[in-house]
Amino acid sequence: MALRKTGQYSGVGDCIKKILKREGLIAFYKGYIPNILGIIPYAGIDLAIYETLKKTWLNKYAKESADPGVLVLLACGTISSSCGQLASYPLALIRTRMQAQ
Repeated sequence: MALRKTGQYSGVGDCIKKILKREGLIAFYKGYIPNILGIIPYAGIDLAIYETLKKTWLNKYAKESADPGVLVLLACGTISSSCGQLASYPLALIRTRMQAQ
């Protein structure tokens, strides 16, 4: 709805009806495949980097305790999530453009 002219649809229900009538059910799934394909590398990279960073910190600094602490976990999560986003951004861009067509 945000990519269309103002006043083209009177509401969400009207938008759904018109798109379904004009383009069919498949129109609601444009970009679905790139979305699924984007989740796989994001999740894999995110988890792998998170566990690697946490394990590295534990091996280097935590001699007595197996608890890395909240700030270390937050830092590991931030770095791993950023790496996952950087790797999967091109697929998110493709998905968005497919949905906007």
